[in-house]
Amino acid sequence: MLLSRGHGPSEQDLSVPGPRALLAVPPSAAGRTRRLAALPKRSVVLLGVCVAALLLTTAGPAAATTLPTGFEESLVASGGSKPVAAAFAPDGRKFMAEKGGKVRVATAQGTVLSTPLLDISARVNSYSDRGLLGIATDKDFASNGYLYLLYVYELDPLVPDSSGPMVSRLTRVTVNPDNTLENPSDPETVILGKDVSGPCPEPDNTRDCIPADYKWHVIGTVRSDPEDGTLWVGTGDTHAPLVDARSYRPYDESTFAGKIIHVERNGQGLSDHPFCSADTNLSHTCTKLYAKGFRNPFRFSVRSGKGPVVGDVGSEHREELDLLKPGRNYGWPCYEGDVRTPLYDQETRCQQEYAKEGTADAAAKPAWSYPHGTGASVVGGPAYTGTRYPAEYRGNVFVGDYVQGWVKALEVDQNDEVTKVKDFATGWPAGVALEEMPDNGDVGYVDIAWGMPGAIRRFSYTGSVNAPPTARASATPSSGGAPLDVAFSSSGSTDPDGDTLTYDWNFGDGSPHSAEPNPSHTYSSDGSYTARLTVADGNGHTAEETVAVRVGNTAPTPSISAPVDESTYRGGVEVQLRGSATDSEDGAVPESGLSWQVLLHHNTHIHEQSTGSGSQASFTPLVDHDADSYYEVRLTATDSEGLQKSGTVQVRPETRKLTLASSPAGAPIGYAGQQDVTAPFTRESAVGFRTSVSAAVSFTKDGLTYRFQGWSDGGAQQHTIEVPATDSTLTASYARERKKPKAPRPR
Repeated sequence: MLLSRGHGPSEQDLSVPGPRALLAVPPSAAGRTRRLAALPKRSVVLLGVCVAALLLTTAGPAAATTLPTGFEESLVASGGSKPVAAAFAPDGRKFMAEKGGKVRVATAQGTVLSTPLLDISARVNSYSDRGLLGIATDKDFASNGYLYLLYVYELDPLVPDSSGPMVSRLTRVTVNPDNTLENPSDPETVILGKDVSGPCPEPDNTRDCIPADYKWHVIGTVRSDPEDGTLWVGTGDTHAPLVDARSYRPYDESTFAGKIIHVERNGQGLSDHPFCSADTNLSHTCTKLYAKGFRNPFRFSVRSGKGPVVGDVGSEHREELDLLKPGRNYGWPCYEGDVRTPLYDQETRCQQEYAKEGTADAAAKPAWSYPHGTGASVVGGPAYTGTRYPAEYRGNVFVGDYVQGWVKALEVDQNDEVTKVKDFATGWPAGVALEEMPDNGDVGYVDIAWGMPGAIRRFSYTGSVNAPPTARASATPSSGGAPLDVAFSSSGSTDPDGDTLTYDWNFGDGSPHSAEPNPSHTYSSDGSYTARLTVADGNGHTAEETVAVRVGNTAPTPSISAPVDESTYRGGVEVQLRGSATDSEDGAVPESGLSWQVLLHHNTHIHEQSTGSGSQASFTPLVDHDADSYYEVRLTATDSEGLQKSGTVQVRPETRKLTLASSPAGAPIGYAGQQDVTAPFTRESAVGFRTSVSAAVSFTKDGLTYRFQGWSDGGAQQHTIEVPATDSTLTASYARERKKPKAPRPR
């Protein structure tokens, strides 16, 4: 669950598009949703939805990653805004895909070029977890220059980045050695997802349509097979948190939803496809599928000569890593990780799947699974094939968790059984993709680096028992008129071994360096300066960080007039944004110099919901997050010379007391991602929050059995509800089950 960068509103419409058709109940589910606002003193039960996407959440800037002895983390390239994926050329170039739709080039030396290689922002819908999420170089890139792009296609360019149903597509461009494109006016060749006439219809084996109906669980990764250059693509179930007929599309072989796809370079299926073996028409959807039953296979790698290593992001209970075999079903939605999925486990369709257990048709179990906890987002990584790491890592599969902030190494035997799980990295920052570095096989990752330039970093083994330090640099103030007195700070610079650090400050203006940890310096002339801090641990290890100082120009001052800081919102009700900014040199900052960013804080991580521009905008709070979430609204002002400053306010959910009860008391109830919680109980919950509630079919109390009769709102045993604006109670009613009379004894 990643991240969203809006393209911004038009001059005619300054609002940021809000959710459209969120949690809409399809006709097949008619009658299963109940609105409780009119019920006096009744409460709904909340089955919370944790959006784990890579793509998109973040914990913000983090401290240096902690690695095993002898390993160190280093920077490969830094630049760009919110990179989510990277691809590598044999000549050392790196291609960084930004979620909003730009592709940037980093040279072999790590310099990110200021001019994008490609900007398809107008064709990319990047609302919430959507965007340009996948990029790959062809196996034969050195000779053909093929670069593959995987993104959610914008169906409504007049209202960009809306939450309405979209589609996804896979395209190819040809990159020249001088970082230009062939046919630059129209460089893309569509490989998959040619049908962009509208949202995907119901599953149809003849339609080349990749659904992106919902704001999450869309496409994620594209890979070029290291042996034959065929293409691997992952797509999620792209479904709202509802139990309905569309929930089971991951099992349907006539749709791409919830699948791992394997096709030729031209998008045709393979002759040895594992599904629908009698179908020889390689344009049909079923001939392009390799495995099914996925919720959100956001990140995966491909082992040479073997199938993909897939991290499938879980819902509420389990994350899983799958070592794929062709033609297998990996379980979602009836299974989540290695358990039967709560709520779905009561559905007839899943009962059919459970009946297959113990047979060859049963869903495949994950190679490894772990608890979801309060938040998680698994990142499937590469198998280590290099020679520079210690021998114990040879063949290990690396896997990370974007929300929980770690990387582990899994030992895998010849039968693809995970035999050992080893901690590798903790304190891992916002890593959204794990990669095998092309030069020596080191494991690297893409750092989305919220609020800072994105980066590609790598884990290297030096064999040293002494680890390198970490540098942190800041400047106060960082802009102003000359002469400008600046206080520099190295606060936060650390050494993991406790070595005494020495400091070297290069102020960037030709003046003598300073060895003080926190020096002051006066800039006498106007200009832009880059001050560089270098810290050394005395054992041959150094680290650097830079900070920019602008002299002769003062940053503008933004002001947010609406919403008021610490005010409240209701789910699904539009929030108006109003703001302005002044600048010492320019006066009032024009509309073009104002931009908005709306961040959803959920538990310990963040989702970027939307962006916009101008003095007026709006956003609509989602209806699938409860009282454990709030929004941060950020207004950034940019002056005529590009200097920026941001201001923020927070808005929190309006809540009411929600009581879940049963008659008689003691029934096991499912709510807020938990199952079998004993009623009654009361929670503070967000007004407008929509989710599902379920009650046990029966339960036993004091030796008596009680069977479910109905909910006080008239809903089914499992149904969708909305939290009302009053303190409320929702009660599940049960009737005592009468024992059958004993048959009379024969005389």
